[in-house]
Amino acid sequence: MESTKIQITKLNAVNYPIWKFKVELLLIRDGLWKVIKDDAPDPITEVWNEKDDKARATIGLLVDDNQLGYIRNSKSAKESWAILKNIHEKATMTNKIVVMRKLFSARMSENGNIDNHISEMLELFERLVSLGERFEEHIVVAVILSSLPKIVWMVWF
Repeated sequence: MESTKIQITKLNAVNYPIWKFKVELLLIRDGLWKVIKDDAPDPITEVWNEKDDKARATIGLLVDDNQLGYIRNSKSAKESWAILKNIHEKATMTNKIVVMRKLFSARMSENGNIDNHISEMLELFERLVSLGERFEEHIVVAVILSSLPKIVWMVWF
C-alpha cells in the first residue's frame, strides 16, 4: 500500500475548527479515534494503552508550541482532546468579539490572492459558527465582498 504524506497545519489560536476536523479524520484513519470517543475499558488493556499513547502523541505533535502548555500534563488522548476543545470552543463573548474583529476588519490587498483571502474569511466564519453564531448566506457574501479591493469590484460589476 502506498503511503501518502499528510500535512496538517498545527493547532494555533485561530484554526481550531479545521484542525479538529482534520485530526479527527487522521485518528479515524489510524484506528485511534475510539480512545477519544469511548471510555477506557475496565480493566485497561495493553492494546488500549498503545492506542491511547499513539493518539496522544499525534495530538501533541499537531499543536503549535504555544498550545503545548495546555496539554503537557494530560494523562490520556481523551483528556488532551477535551482540554483543547474547552479552550478553543469556549463560547465566551471575548472569543466571539476577537474573531468578529478579525472578520470585519479583514481586507484583501489589490495584489492579494482572492482564493486564499476567501478561504481565510470562510475559516473565520466557521470559527464563529463553532462558537455558536449563525449567519445567513447573504451576510457571509456581503462581508466577503466588502473585504475585497475596489479593483475586484470594478472587474465584477
